[in-house]
Amino acid sequence: NIGAKLGEKIAQQPNIKAVHLIGHSCGSFVIYGVCERLKQLKPAIKVQTTYLDPVSIYSGVFWRYGVDKFGDCADFSDSYIDTQDGVPGSNEKLKNAYTFDVTDKRLAEKLPYAPHAWPTHFYLEAYKNQQ
Repeated sequence: NIGAKLGEKIAQQPNIKAVHLIGHSCGSFVIYGVCERLKQLKPAIKVQTTYLDPVSIYSGVFWRYGVDKFGDCADFSDSYIDTQDGVPGSNEKLKNAYTFDVTDKRLAEKLPYAPHAWPTHFYLEAYKNQQ
């Protein structure tokens, strides 16, 4: 619902031709909702979605929802995951996105943050370094 409302607000902006939506963990549901609503209201808008360790469980029942759905409405979608956090769905490849496993077991004991944050830190560093 939050994503749909944000999508409506973005669609009302007359000069927006493209958006890049980035979501971490449960925020993946928000950007998915934004993408769906934008594409309903403005099919020509170009949408890129980036999922950072996306949680896939919907309503506590649909365990593979995100794995199966995230990225399917975007023109381009990428995902960055780790395999060490144990958060269901955040540690496997998305069907509709280019997925990169950024797990680095050698650094696990040295990093000052939990594995669920690795994809976010990886993405920010890659962005800063223009990689």
